[in-house]
Amino acid sequence: MSYDWHASFQVNSKTRADSLSRREDLYAQVRDPYAQIKLLGQIPMQPLVSSERWAKERAHYRKLVHAAQGATPYQVLVKSEQERLRRLGIYEPDLSIEALSLLPAGSFGLQFRVILEEPLCTKDDAAFYPHDNPVRKEWAFRLPMMPGSGWKGNFRAALRQVAEHQAEELTLLLGPERPQGSAPAGYFRAGRLHFFPTYWDKLDLEILNPHSRDTGGGLDPFNLEVVPAGSEGTFSLLYVPYDQAGLPLGLYREEIARHLELTAGGLQAMFQTLGFSAKRTSGFGLAQAELLSFHWGVHAFRERRLFAPSTPAEAKADQRPALEAMIDEFVTKNYLDAFPRWNDQELAASDWGKKRQSSYKRLRQEHPDWDEGERAWRGPGLQVEEGEQAQPDWEPLEEKAARLSFDDLVNTASRLAAALREEVLDE
Repeated sequence: MSYDWHASFQVNSKTRADSLSRREDLYAQVRDPYAQIKLLGQIPMQPLVSSERWAKERAHYRKLVHAAQGATPYQVLVKSEQERLRRLGIYEPDLSIEALSLLPAGSFGLQFRVILEEPLCTKDDAAFYPHDNPVRKEWAFRLPMMPGSGWKGNFRAALRQVAEHQAEELTLLLGPERPQGSAPAGYFRAGRLHFFPTYWDKLDLEILNPHSRDTGGGLDPFNLEVVPAGSEGTFSLLYVPYDQAGLPLGLYREEIARHLELTAGGLQAMFQTLGFSAKRTSGFGLAQAELLSFHWGVHAFRERRLFAPSTPAEAKADQRPALEAMIDEFVTKNYLDAFPRWNDQELAASDWGKKRQSSYKRLRQEHPDWDEGERAWRGPGLQVEEGEQAQPDWEPLEEKAARLSFDDLVNTASRLAAALREEVLDE
């Protein structure tokens, strides 16, 4: 489709190149700034276009993406596409506490607005472009972006500095690295961290001119498209401990608390020290110390009191903890909020397969509230011993701030981790 479009708007003569820069004749209908840039990408391939002529067309490209004052045509395009994404509900992911409550206990979401301190340089794979250094753009909406895979790669590099001798933690959070050669069966697995793309609100042009070490003079200036300093974007990540069903609850919470702290430390190193851009060794790709619209939510959880005996005579202290652990494992493994109190008809009407139904029946049969003879549940459900209060199945932990620094981010992670560890001590 892209090549058909380029064939319909060929720039194969000096006259057509001139018409394109003035948006005349055939090119008058090409109003989209990105479409104009793509057509300008044909010009360097044409032998009929002299370097002097190309300088004129290059100036037209510069006007589209760079302006000393005011908004450029591409800036206007970016704002309109941002609004389109917001209306579609896909500009920023929903990481609210309500959304996190649908995920396994221990999941957390982090989201904040980040401002660039230094320009960001990323590489796009556009087939036609006026130069070889375009910024990565979302293919449908043309917004400058950092893809989730880019965040993940930069975060992995930063986390190696923070967790230098914790290769197992890196694998848990990000999945295994691609080995040299073929990987054995079952080698690859998903990590617990998922990074979302960030859409930036500006695009600009810089000219780099490498200098000779011998003469000190410029060698060959070249264009470099960048997301300029001062641009804003929303960073979002999601942590889902999908692979820890059956782990004792105390160890489960301790592991999540540790990952909260590791994530914060890795983010601080990536944004403030190591950078997250191509050419980062030259100072590209650093963020300002201040974060905007910060939100960190954790789907925290407590030990479930599945039942309590009506009288001391009914207590089976030696059996209850083991059964409670098995039921808790079943609930966690199947992403349930609580152990269902279903009769045979309700179980048959569910969408569970035979294997899950059989596991449920075995646990139900051992439950003290289940009457095997009557094939029915006894009692009101969750029972609590006198003087105690029932704990909710989950209790959210949440931190919000209009503005804070990366040091505050690390401190916030420590507070959330401490809250999880305190629950472990309280049990």
